[in-house]
Amino acid sequence: MSNKDISQKALLRVPTVLASLINLLLYDNKPVIQPSQIRYLSISQPFLLDKRFHPLYHDVCVLVMGSKNNRPFIFCIENQTKADRMMPIRCFCYMGAVFLWQMRQIKATKRKKDPIIPLTHLIPCVLFTFHYDCFAWKPKSFAQLFHFDAYPDLKPFLFDYKMNIENISCWSREKIESISSDFRIIADYCAQMRQSHGKQYIPPTHWKIEYIEETLMTLAALSNDKEMKKAFYEYLEQFQPDDSKGEQTMASVINNIIQKGKAEGRREAEKQWYKEKNALNKEKIALNKERNALKTENGEMISTFVIIAQKL
Repeated sequence: MSNKDISQKALLRVPTVLASLINLLLYDNKPVIQPSQIRYLSISQPFLLDKRFHPLYHDVCVLVMGSKNNRPFIFCIENQTKADRMMPIRCFCYMGAVFLWQMRQIKATKRKKDPIIPLTHLIPCVLFTFHYDCFAWKPKSFAQLFHFDAYPDLKPFLFDYKMNIENISCWSREKIESISSDFRIIADYCAQMRQSHGKQYIPPTHWKIEYIEETLMTLAALSNDKEMKKAFYEYLEQFQPDDSKGEQTMASVINNIIQKGKAEGRREAEKQWYKEKNALNKEKIALNKERNALKTENGEMISTFVIIAQKL
């Protein structure tokens, strides 16, 4: 659970959440894509670097099945907590991996060799980079990365690739509140961290959490607050859904963590008190033994003196 890379993807692995984000980003928040249309893909493409083959994995990659409202396409998300200047090149490689994978599926379909997804032709791929840090991302394209303006003679012949960057912490309040899934809690957290310079997070009291475990895992992975990470992971280790408590919100979850922390603090204080009390009792017992031994020794000395005196 503490694996940061896995935790960041946890909430995006929920079809309901991902469908809501696709609708938000591509269809002006209209309910065009349904969760039932989402098919998660595991696409890897090896590349040679430093005489070694490295697999190229997407954070999230899905096939969005076609319906009466849309034709099929592939949708990918790459998560970034820090800006990476080489990201335009990485995204270009991710896109290439998707199309190479599609070519393999088309060949397998023609030869009837059990393709993972039967394809008869190439379909488009849309890739977004979700940036969770408090600062806007640069560069966003090949033109900015390679400074095309410095090559006026080559510029007409250079191919530009532009990234689809979403600076989550910079999303407007209106956009965050329009999200119909638990991802709005993630976006709200990022926005509050940017606005308060990482000092304050006030959990919303009116937004219910549908996927508590996935939401807390993602928040813990994104947070720079070590105490918050620890509290979330400890809560998740003991997490048991309780329908009798009604709808859970981020505020109620954090309040539960606080109350649990207070209870654990009281238990620790009681343990420490009993420990000190037992140590004090042991000291008293040892002291009494020493006193009794001393009394016995003094009594024996007095008796000896009396007997000698009587004999004399």
